[in-house]
Amino acid sequence: MCDDITYPSISKAFNLPLSLNNDTVSRMQAAIAARGGFQQQTPEQVKARERMALFPSGEGAEVIFVQEDKWVPVVRVMGKVSG
Repeated sequence: MCDDITYPSISKAFNLPLSLNNDTVSRMQAAIAARGGFQQQTPEQVKARERMALFPSGEGAEVIFVQEDKWVPVVRVMGKVSG
């Protein structure tokens, strides 16, 4: 398996921290619960799920939800869209 390095690379390129976006995590958990939830997760599974909510943060970084019922956001850094 190959780890996606897109957001870590963008963070590094723009000298921004990579942070867990709690709104994304909450939306992800709500979407999973709406589909019946999931079984007990291992620490590795939790970590993998949280990696999907790690985005560049700080000045110039925005996490934008284009639909209220979707957990996957669009990330904009310095006015440019990624993800």
